[in-house]
Amino acid sequence: MNYDELRTIILNESENAIYISDPFTYELVYMNRFGMKLLDIKKQEDLEGKKCYELLQGEKKPCEFCTNSKLEKKKFYTWMHYNKKLNEHFYIKNKNIEVNGRKLRLEIATNITKNEMEKQRLKFELSNEQTLVQCIETLAKNNNTEMAINELLKIIAEFYCGDRAYIFEINYVNQTISNTYEWCGEGISNEIRNLQKIPLEAVERWLEEFKKKGEFYITSVGKNVKKESIEYEVLVAQGIESLVVAPLMENNEIVGFLGVDNPAINTNNLTLLKSVTFFVMDDINKRKLLAKLEEMSFMDILTGLGNRNKYIETLERIEKNPPETLGIIYADLNGLKIMNDTYGHAYGDKILKRIAEILINIFKKDVFRIGGDEFVVFCKNITKEKFKTNVEYLRTAVDLDKEISLSIGFHWNTGEIKIDEQIAYADKLMYDEKKTYYKESGQMK
Repeated sequence: MNYDELRTIILNESENAIYISDPFTYELVYMNRFGMKLLDIKKQEDLEGKKCYELLQGEKKPCEFCTNSKLEKKKFYTWMHYNKKLNEHFYIKNKNIEVNGRKLRLEIATNITKNEMEKQRLKFELSNEQTLVQCIETLAKNNNTEMAINELLKIIAEFYCGDRAYIFEINYVNQTISNTYEWCGEGISNEIRNLQKIPLEAVERWLEEFKKKGEFYITSVGKNVKKESIEYEVLVAQGIESLVVAPLMENNEIVGFLGVDNPAINTNNLTLLKSVTFFVMDDINKRKLLAKLEEMSFMDILTGLGNRNKYIETLERIEKNPPETLGIIYADLNGLKIMNDTYGHAYGDKILKRIAEILINIFKKDVFRIGGDEFVVFCKNITKEKFKTNVEYLRTAVDLDKEISLSIGFHWNTGEIKIDEQIAYADKLMYDEKKTYYKESGQMK
């Protein structure tokens, strides 16, 4: 190949970076203007004695990916390469040439960074979309709130290749934040127990960032967070070096946040994190509503005690897993019908609520209103002495209230618990006491 032929090739490829090097010494022989401009080289003389791997790649020795052994004279060898020094992507054509009897290597490099970035962007958007669909499906198909959200956190953590993903919720009344859900990768310690009721000031800076720009990325805790702050103390204690985080919003108020610790990929685009927060918040609110409806189905609306549904559920649970000891109280308000007829139902309701308050104050839990004027209490794993003392407290409290008359039956047992028999016995004792009340008062129920 003579000089004119070489010049023709160079002119034809002038919009690309072109260079010629010695494949044996790696010394650069020639570079066109485009290539020199790309590498900020002023004149051809500056190439003298320079190695191609030094000038082009910033390496100290021949590149591991060098294609010298693959080149021929008859055709170009083509390949793709990301140049770390220039932070650019290139489509490269190489071949062996001969100039004045000297064997040389010709390389023509086309910058395809924009194309590559567009390809990566489309790839990310597709991955982002697929992951978001996966998150939505996870929430929809799983009825267990904790399992659903933990699985969603796993998906998000894996998308960003992070150590841990979590949800924090804010309590503005107590000025605290608490970790309510978390997922941890293999070998990463669970932190949820250590992150309860953290002072809100620990994330005060985050709240401001949320208001300004929404989701954000802390690239380095050591560099971006003040070392004397609570924020720094909390993050370092968990081994967090970086994180991505997005706010959870409800009625335009920040009620919490979703985050991923030590993310390794996709940190330049937090679209997924932002999108997921909407579905997380929507799902949490739906599940809270369903839980509230379920709770209401087990609650007596007037008194706030467990209703007959809750009573039956608790009864079945005790039958399946009997306690070591069990005390049962069966109580019935005397004269409810006369109260309602004489003073109105509002008065009767007031008395029923007062009885509920007395029962809750003494027995704390497992207190049920199972009928209009009937109440039942289960006292599990209680000593006989403590049970009898509580029954006496009940009688004293009722006697002190001149508007209330209550018939009470009770029974305590240990060993083999037969709850149906105990309830029947307590009910009989209550009924006997009630008969006495109506006989002595001359009233009808």
